[in-house]
Amino acid sequence: MAQGFSAESGDLNRISTDCSTAADTLTAEFTALRNELEPLRELWVGQGGTAFDTVRTNLDEQLGRLNLALRVISEALGSAGTDYTITDEELQSEMRNAGASVEALETAAALNPAGGN
Repeated sequence: MAQGFSAESGDLNRISTDCSTAADTLTAEFTALRNELEPLRELWVGQGGTAFDTVRTNLDEQLGRLNLALRVISEALGSAGTDYTITDEELQSEMRNAGASVEALETAAALNPAGGN
């Protein structure tokens, strides 16, 4: 049995927004924390200062990767939600057109019950 996943386009768009908001929130909170810790950097010299710089650099890199991942996920989900909506609307339009075509055929058949013979 094929495994899959289903979601409504509104859900995909909401989760997309949540991912983007999470990225913004993480960045803001990390920046605030970094600003609070920055005065400590001036107090540490030697190996302590070097270790502080190393940790700060690692956190910056990890936050950058996490931020990028959340933004990529957000973009992908937003696109999927939009594509799903467009596809659903296209299908609905095609079904309406098919229904109109069937009605036209039924009307033509009713006007010519002998089938043109």
